[in-house]
Amino acid sequence: MRKTIGAAVSGVVVLALVGAACGGSSGSGSGKVSAEAQPYVAAMAEAIRTDESFPGGAENAECFATGMVKIIGIDTLKTANIRPEDFGSSANLDLSAVGTKKLDELVEFLFSNRCVDMVQFFADSIRSEAEEMFTNEQARCIAEKVLDQESFRTAMRGSLAGQDAGDLSESMGDVFGFISECGVKLSDLQMQS
Repeated sequence: MRKTIGAAVSGVVVLALVGAACGGSSGSGSGKVSAEAQPYVAAMAEAIRTDESFPGGAENAECFATGMVKIIGIDTLKTANIRPEDFGSSANLDLSAVGTKKLDELVEFLFSNRCVDMVQFFADSIRSEAEEMFTNEQARCIAEKVLDQESFRTAMRGSLAGQDAGDLSESMGDVFGFISECGVKLSDLQMQS
């Protein structure tokens, strides 16, 4: 049974928010960290490796974890009383204490494609959820437009700060407009619930 386009994209947004809460937003993702920061990287990398829904997959765990620690900084983590075991647990991770600027940097990194091509991840998810009603090019176009929404990025920042994401459909922008802009005729889509 086909899902509505709105439900398909909502599903993708949920996956991304879950990924972010489990450590998907990261810093520069390359290079080494200090011995003091290593327990944080190890805890986050392990959480990512064991989470099958994480967008980057296990192979990108170290990249995401290292980058996240680099952006936040060991001093900020300690000042915020975030322990390595908290940092590696999506159930306990609340980064509101690190400040708005660092949350902004984390969200920007998530969409920077340094550790994983998030546009392609979203495109693949859209195609899968919509049972391949779109070509890869159309799905990438829709994904780029959703990811570019400031409201979507605000929802991501809220998720990292431990806030309830609420109704995610409002953060996605004009999905039906994006579909049309990406060369898909709405009349051609089978929109069964």
